[in-house]
Amino acid sequence: SAPLQQLVRTLERSGLLQRIALAPLDEAGVVALVQTMAGAEAGGASGRLFAQRLARSTGGNPFFLFESIRHLFDSGELQLDASGAWSTRYDDTTADYEELPLPPSVQEVVIERVERLGAPARRVLEAAALTDAGFTLGEVQPATALSDFESVDGLERAVQAQLLLRDAADGAYRFAHELVRQALDTQLGSERRRLIHLKLAQSLQALQAPAARIAHHYE
Repeated sequence: SAPLQQLVRTLERSGLLQRIALAPLDEAGVVALVQTMAGAEAGGASGRLFAQRLARSTGGNPFFLFESIRHLFDSGELQLDASGAWSTRYDDTTADYEELPLPPSVQEVVIERVERLGAPARRVLEAAALTDAGFTLGEVQPATALSDFESVDGLERAVQAQLLLRDAADGAYRFAHELVRQALDTQLGSERRRLIHLKLAQSLQALQAPAARIAHHYE
């Protein structure tokens, strides 16, 4: 937003703000992170090979790394054994875990997770992806074409999957990560996008939301 951008510029001019460019984790960093998450059992050779496979697949992007691990658990490829350690069906035979099926992009892994939540959750998330700020269910429901109970179910599933978070301060919902919103945004077709924006504008108008928010969707 413009006020925040102005604040950042003011702080920079005053020497009170420092920008830090975040680089991807290197392979050693990914190995260390996965070993910490998986516990001591990941410290062996197979654990290092598994972490190295994730490092190659994700390019060291922490968000993509976590989403890939979620994907592997959700699909059953990664499991907890009796001792609580991570295991896959390739542990005893693999040379480099290249057999492990991993999505080629962040967008694909996010969309696969959304698909597993069911149609109501996807519709709520698609409508939310085009909002310009935190949102309430009442604001986005008209853009989902869902009933009250269906939209509540979809919202709850998205929250349980940690794709959406609720702000304790104002009660609004927001995406847990901007990359989740972007993944949903980029896969929307032009006609669906236009319809969702129209419904969001009409919903916000009925709720007497700030004019700028309404105008954004009409535009």
